[in-house]
Amino acid sequence: MNIYLKAEKIIQNRHDLAEQNAYATLQKTLKNPQFKQVYEAEQTCKIDLAKKEYFGLDVKADKKKLKEIQDIKEGFLHSLGMSSQSLQPQYTCPICHDTGKTDNGRCQCFQKIVSQLLLEESGIRNRTLPSFETTTLNCFEEPYRENIKYLYQTAQQFIDQIYTTKKQFFVICGLTGTGKTYLAECMVQKAIAQYVPTYYVSSFTFNQEMLQYHCAPLEEKQDIMDKYLNPELLVIDDLGTESILKNVTLEYLYQVLNDRFTSQKKTIITTNLFPDDILERYEERIFSRLTNQKDAIFVEMQANNLRHKK
Repeated sequence: MNIYLKAEKIIQNRHDLAEQNAYATLQKTLKNPQFKQVYEAEQTCKIDLAKKEYFGLDVKADKKKLKEIQDIKEGFLHSLGMSSQSLQPQYTCPICHDTGKTDNGRCQCFQKIVSQLLLEESGIRNRTLPSFETTTLNCFEEPYRENIKYLYQTAQQFIDQIYTTKKQFFVICGLTGTGKTYLAECMVQKAIAQYVPTYYVSSFTFNQEMLQYHCAPLEEKQDIMDKYLNPELLVIDDLGTESILKNVTLEYLYQVLNDRFTSQKKTIITTNLFPDDILERYEERIFSRLTNQKDAIFVEMQANNLRHKK
């Protein structure tokens, strides 16, 4: 099932459960004859008030009467250890009331669910990701520390401005063991914390899924491609370590990068390859997408090999 359809189903289930629980609580409370009498009087008063307001009649006395009834109801509920709020649906999200929508579009709660589903599918959990806040740069040797500090600041700024920056790509290159993936994971953690729908995938998995897409029946293709095109942020880790599959790797990598560029969605890539290597391996179209200074931030992790550090 499409990730976004799954998220909508989760939101709908939350909404339905809150409504059902509220209804069950009300029905249980209505078994008390005294409460039932007050509750029905309140409903009758509300209907009469609405009718008079519709016809433009004076409702001052009706509002006073309704307030008196509601005070009695509240006092009765208080004696039961409840309140009027106890009879209302307890939605998970107080902003959208578990609809997943606001006047400005998708609610943050919906975006968070999408991100969680995407990360689960990619094998990553939000709780396992490192963060900028808890990361120390002391593991980097002194000659490299200023460069790394600048890269971390640039990376944080890219995520903070993800919906406004004109830069579509953030490419982190460098030798093995210099912390490229760790930096990318910090960016992912920050994006998730800001409710940015994010999909994280290794270049090997990307390549295999593009092969699957290439061979899949037409009705199955959309679900495969949607998780690469729909998220606001896509992260491809370790580009350059995958095999080059004929009619698959270059063609679909360019399609994904170009479609995301067109829709102004952001992409982070980590790679052991340097610009000349990218040009040789992936040819001009992909090279220009990833290295064009107008559209991309291309940084090099100049650091000691952290995997050899004891």
